Amino acid sequence: MGKLVALTVLGASLALLGERLLNFRERVSTSREIKPTEPQNCHLIEGLENGSEDIDILPSGLAFISTGLKYPGMPSFAPDKPGRIFLMDLNEPYPKAQALEISDGFDQDSLNPHGISTFIDKDNTVYLYAVNHPHMDSTVEIFKFEEQPRSLVHLKTIKHELFESVNDIVVLGPEQFYATRDHYFTSHFLVLLEMILDPHWTSVLFYSPKEVKVVAQGFSSANGITVSLDQKYVYVADVTAKNIHIMKKHNNWDLTPVKVIQLGTLVDNLTVDPATGDILAGCHPNPMKLLIYNPEDPPGSEVLRIQDPLSDNPRPSDEDVELSASSAPGLPRCCHAPALMIMDRTSEPVTQPQLNVLIRVALVMVSIDNSKTLTKTLVVVSDSKTEKRKKGRKEGRKEGRKEGREGTKTKKNREERSEGKRYGEKEMDKFNQR
Repeated sequence: MGKLVALTVLGASLALLGERLLNFRERVSTSREIKPTEPQNCHLIEGLENGSEDIDILPSGLAFISTGLKYPGMPSFAPDKPGRIFLMDLNEPYPKAQALEISDGFDQDSLNPHGISTFIDKDNTVYLYAVNHPHMDSTVEIFKFEEQPRSLVHLKTIKHELFESVNDIVVLGPEQFYATRDHYFTSHFLVLLEMILDPHWTSVLFYSPKEVKVVAQGFSSANGITVSLDQKYVYVADVTAKNIHIMKKHNNWDLTPVKVIQLGTLVDNLTVDPATGDILAGCHPNPMKLLIYNPEDPPGSEVLRIQDPLSDNPRPSDEDVELSASSAPGLPRCCHAPALMIMDRTSEPVTQPQLNVLIRVALVMVSIDNSKTLTKTLVVVSDSKTEKRKKGRKEGRKEGRKEGREGTKTKKNREERSEGKRYGEKEMDKFNQR
């Protein structure tokens, strides 16, 4: 009898494992087809060679960017370098990324930033909260932003036994925030087993100096998190379940489920359009390429707009915008050095089928129009031809100046000078068009 029971248990276990393996295979092999069109007015942001994980934007138009994340199972383009926090002023016509210095006393070599969130106090002081993974642990670092000179002052490191495999964070008050756990286990083997068995053990945490607690659970892999404009609802991306959970926030900070929006694509970071309340979701349409990275055939990514998310009929967009001909799937030989692209946002959602995720997709609506409403979108891109373009532009300008200097007042030399100038402008146009 004992042997029969043992065989029965073994058979049931093998059947369950087989079913879970088939389910896992289906989840990672199913790809979302993307219908691309080409946007306009795009340009690359240089200096973010280690990739961008998350972006958070102040009402003033200043954007904080976390870069250089080392994440188990994902490629790292600078494994021996610490992460950094960058700042961009999106009010500038051609914003540049500036690495922010951090005050003495903080171990910058241990900075491995993941999700970030900002909080503005009553006196307009800006605080940056960053999920950090020093030595693959999980902490939350609190920084104060200094305007002059632009830098970060480290104030506090928050640790707690529930802070395991923390992914993203959204701050709602002084030292009051929600955070997501994307895995229940922390060891590589158990994480892999968790991904296969899919027990739905990940959760959302609430932290305050008075209490730390689990406020929502049952997610396959809780990832990006943000709040509605009125801060009455919390939006949680469940990346491997390919959906977004709408949760109602209560006075005691607990969350209760309202609805689930299915998207059919791996949903990562989230942001909310401050003008409409729509959700913008950064997604990975091809799970297999994300897990098995190939620089010759990089994974694509997309940004979906979910209109009226709190209504009875939320409307996920199904129209995509491909970033540029030079970074299209037809030209997949890319990504030796990632960069950031800023693009004007129309009323259409945004997609970029090219390696925009060095570790995770990072997107957010960021720029400012004449009414001071945020109206642009940042996405991470990479382009192996960037250096060639920069070189072409530089050589074009050099030739143009050289021809101009050699020209005299004679008709012939004036024509040569004009030709040199046109050559330089032509090279610049080629660079911009690509």
